[in-house]
Amino acid sequence: MSEYNYNDRYPGSANDADEQESTGPYGGTQDALNAARARLNAAYETTREKSTQALKQAEEYVRKSPLEAVGYAAGIAAVIGLVAGLLLGRKD
Repeated sequence: MSEYNYNDRYPGSANDADEQESTGPYGGTQDALNAARARLNAAYETTREKSTQALKQAEEYVRKSPLEAVGYAAGIAAVIGLVAGLLLGRKD
């Protein structure tokens, strides 16, 4: 695939080699991609930190009151089982 120089067609756009080199053949696409990647990495790190903190809090709660934790888990499992049973047992 051959490269097309848009600068020849549109006067007043980036004509000098330094500016072309900084933006590359695709204009600001690479810069936008790098910025999006940086934002995504920051969001990933924030989510990772929050989930680690939530896990530590859950572990602490289970250690302090194990019977309550088992009761909550059993209740949630019963509700999920009931809903799944109702949905699977339906005849359309």
